[in-house]
Amino acid sequence: YCMPCPFGVDIPGSFEMWNTFRLFGKYEQIKKRWESMGDKGPLSCTQCMTCVSLCPQEIPIPSDLVRVHEEISKEAL
Repeated sequence: YCMPCPFGVDIPGSFEMWNTFRLFGKYEQIKKRWESMGDKGPLSCTQCMTCVSLCPQEIPIPSDLVRVHEEISKEAL
């Protein structure tokens, strides 16, 4: 429902990786996909809020994408 992002962020893919990371707790599980996201990753979110207005569950997607990036990037170091 939240797609397409006007800035190309892969919202479902970002959340899928976050869920996998949180479930298994290992960066290696998502490393290849995370590193290949490029400008489709959560850091490309501009906080435009388009996705929030489309989301029937009213998920705070932009702030969650910040958390996705922070949690996964911390492990990537």
